[in-house]
Parts: sequence; C-alpha cells; structure tokens
Amino acid sequence: LALAADRGLLKCDPQTGKYTFSHDGIQSASYELIEPKEREKFHLAVARRLCRCLDREEMEEHVFAILDQFQRGKGLIGKHEKYVAVDLSLQGAQRAFRSSSFRIAAECLTFGISLLDRNSFKDEYKLCLALHTNAAEVYFIMADDVRMDESIDAVLQNALCFKDKLGALTTHIYALGTRNRSCEAVEVAHGVLAELGVAIERSPSKLGIMTEFKRVKKLLKNRTDQSILRMQRMTDPDKVAALQVLNVLFLNAYMAESKGAPL
Repeated sequence: LALAADRGLLKCDPQTGKYTFSHDGIQSASYELIEPKEREKFHLAVARRLCRCLDREEMEEHVFAILDQFQRGKGLIGKHEKYVAVDLSLQGAQRAFRSSSFRIAAECLTFGISLLDRNSFKDEYKLCLALHTNAAEVYFIMADDVRMDESIDAVLQNALCFKDKLGALTTHIYALGTRNRSCEAVEVAHGVLAELGVAIERSPSKLGIMTEFKRVKKLLKNRTDQSILRMQRMTDPDKVAALQVLNVLFLNAYMAESKGAPL
C-alpha cells in the first residue's frame, strides 16, 4: 500500500492510516483487472475479511459497505455465513429507518429476505422474525403491498406466540385502513385487543358511552395538563401495545362509522 501511495495511486490519511484511491479512474481501472468471472468471488472475499477483521462497533459503522460486498458476492454465500449477511441487512435497515431513508431500508431488507429459505425460521427464529416484522412496516411505508403482505404472512405463519405476531398485526391493521377496508381493520384490532386483555364493547348504548365519559372525567378531576405530563410513564408492554392498537382502531372505527368509535 505504501508503494502504491508513493506512486500516486493511493492516498493515505495520516490521522486514521486509511488508504483510498487517489482518483475514481484509478479505482475503475484496478477493478477492470479482475476477471469478470472472478469478481463475485472477490467481493465475497472482501466481505468475509471485513467481518473477520472488524469488531462489532466497526461493523455497525461500516454496515452498508459490508452489505454491498455481500450483495455483489451473493451467489457464493455459504449456508452459515448467510445469517451474518441477514443480520447485517437488518442492522442496515434499522439504521436507515432511523434516518427516514426508507428506500435504503427496503433495499437492505429485500436483500436479507432473499437469503432466507423454508428452514430459516427454524435455524434463526428471532432474526427472521425481526427481519420480516421490520420489512412489513417499511414496505407499508413504501406502498409495496405485495412484499408487505408476504412479510406479514411469514410472521403470522411462523410466529411461536401471539406477542411475536403483534408488530405484523399492527402493520396489517394500518394497511387494511389505507385500502378502504376499515371494517376488517376494526375486526382485526378487536381481536388483537382481546388477546392483550382489553375488551371494548362493539355496539355500546348511549347510556354506556355517557357512563364511560363520566368515569374518565372523574379520573381526570383536578389534574392539570402539567400534572398529567409528570405522571409515571406506562411500562407494561401489553398496555403500551394496546394503546398503539387503540390509536389505529379509533381512526378505522370512525371511518367505518362504527358505534364503538366514541369509546
């Protein structure tokens, strides 16, 4: 590397010790020296070396560069190392999602899913569950209905318990609402709430609605906005999940003109 730098082919950053090509043309010419049939093998070798030489923190920092090498060497990825690539795909998607780069998140998730097979849920249950749950949400945002439905189905068919289905079901409720299927969304939401231990009357009477309003008003008596904001945060995961579902349920109940919307 030092010899290449002396000849002007590379540049070395004195602070980090990292080398980069001094010009894009030199990088392109160097790449062309690799036989086309050997390039896939070359990229996979680079990905493997990066995974071997970098620690966890460094891998997170360079996740997109490593993923790019795995994608270029996809055809030669081995059975066991594919889950390393899937895990990196999930990390890359979550990082992109946090910065609202949904297209990049979708690309990462699509690559990760493409590496899975019918036995993947048995081999790496938690990883596959997280991948498809995140994918369903990202595909929903990207309006990719086909892929969203596939990921939701993958979760619902392979999840071992109800709580593992919750994320996909919430996305499913949102999706039904955007497809003008609010009545179905309400039905699914009621089923989810029942599993979470929250029962809501489907067709309450006017008296029942007024009784509930009075009960809530009594609970909030003498409480200011500031005092409510200072209250201890809810920590029960089932209650937090129920509130998220209720939020979606209200909009769909209103759109479906459900009698239970006021509750």
